Amino acid sequence: MQRWVNDEPSQCEHHGNGDTSSDLNALGADTDQQRSPVSGLGGNDPDHSRVLEKESTGNREFVGVERTHSIGISKTADITGDGMPEALVYLGTGGASTDEMTVMRMEDHTPVLAVFIDRAGKASPVVLLEGASAMHGNGVQLLPEQHAVYAFHYNYGGNGKLDHCGGEAYTCNAQTKIFNFNTTLTKKLTQITCRQVPKTVE
Repeated sequence: MQRWVNDEPSQCEHHGNGDTSSDLNALGADTDQQRSPVSGLGGNDPDHSRVLEKESTGNREFVGVERTHSIGISKTADITGDGMPEALVYLGTGGASTDEMTVMRMEDHTPVLAVFIDRAGKASPVVLLEGASAMHGNGVQLLPEQHAVYAFHYNYGGNGKLDHCGGEAYTCNAQTKIFNFNTTLTKKLTQITCRQVPKTVE
């Protein structure tokens, strides 16, 4: 049986906006470039063995997130700073080139959905997209040094030129254990990300 192991409930460390540099590699992101020209998108974290209790979590129905097939782990990282890695979990849904993901953490020895507060102040679990095609890309970064989750997205227009590039960064609140939308970090990470996205379809 494979499971998260934790002696205490998860605790987030409030870390402000963090320090950013010229690319996502310096932010502590997992940087497998299998699926996108942007560093850090895609790939599998090799440390899966401690994350998922397959016999229970694999068949669990999670309130607030729809899924159609068995869930699985995409990547893990200790983004809350408590010594226990959080997991980016594949929901078993998505399109031909895009997978739907959510973030889970441990609380009282039980895997639970992480709660996010979005730009509009709405609190809920989130569905994040990861994957790329010739005309679009989506990615999710787990950033331990910033205690943050960062999702980005871009697409090209019919003329083959970059039409949109954006993202959202969420940092963990120490008291509530909720990931709050962070405007300053969003701006910094989006600037870094969009500099790496080709301006025309390659």
